Amino acid sequence: MPKSSWSYPAARGTPDPCSASTKRARAQGFVILDYMDRWENSVATLADWVRRAGRLRYEEDILDGLKACPDALAGLYRGENRGKRLIRI
Repeated sequence: MPKSSWSYPAARGTPDPCSASTKRARAQGFVILDYMDRWENSVATLADWVRRAGRLRYEEDILDGLKACPDALAGLYRGENRGKRLIRI
């Protein structure tokens, strides 16, 4: 007997492309290389935001030792990390 779809987590990803096109949805990305002229100013601004507590917050997921590397990498693919994953050697 097939399982009910109610028991599965919500689907991720893009919506049905046909539905999106009838609603005039648009997806657009950017290439960071198009903005290299803004790099130095952006880095200075972001660094200032990090220094001012609360303006820009980030999370680090730190694991200890080289033995943690294989599981750390696998965990990235499983979505187990929050923020930047680091290995402390």
